[in-house]
Amino acid sequence: LVLEPIVGGSLNGMDIIKVLRMVRLSRTIKFVGCFPSLKGIIEGFASAMVAMLWGGLAMAGLLLTFAIVAVELVHSYNQGLDHEEEFCKLAFRDVQTSFLFFIQNAVIGDRWSCITPLILEHWYFALLFLSVFCLVQLGLMNLILTAVVDEAQKARERDTEDRLADLKAAEEEQMELLKPIFEEIDQDGSGALTPEEILQAYDTDERLQEALNLLRIDRESL
Repeated sequence: LVLEPIVGGSLNGMDIIKVLRMVRLSRTIKFVGCFPSLKGIIEGFASAMVAMLWGGLAMAGLLLTFAIVAVELVHSYNQGLDHEEEFCKLAFRDVQTSFLFFIQNAVIGDRWSCITPLILEHWYFALLFLSVFCLVQLGLMNLILTAVVDEAQKARERDTEDRLADLKAAEEEQMELLKPIFEEIDQDGSGALTPEEILQAYDTDERLQEALNLLRIDRESL
């Protein structure tokens, strides 16, 4: 009801619920910021997702290339062989089916039974399928894993830098708050504080205690 005047009364009940859910989601995101470790995990995961996305696109491009090659070179030899499954006989009839086969074979490690009769009849095709498997499993998978770890490490370093910056800002703020307090405890007005004045003020002034505690300075350090 509150939102209706803003949007000209075009919102229905479901639209309002969706808006309220988005508001709740934004509050949840702000709440995550209260937990630095959880925030670091989420930021690292988000950075890793970017690396995984690009790695997935690279893998799709590689498998698509081999799928086209298989359609042009393998299908004519494969369709005349005796396969137990109909899918194996038609695995290389078009690019889409060939692409699906290479996902199952090179990524998941399945469907080797589809190409066993082909390799037994024409052994040189083993070089093609073994090349795809090695490129994906030993090459591209490891590169994607390395990129994911690197991105997570970069996110951790950024989080550490942000924490240090926040800590430095908090320390500078506390130092600004300490100036009027130091002026008050300078009893002789000399512009310099003696150890006795500082200790006496620390024991009696809660503001000074709180400010120094935030700077990780206790009475023994004074």
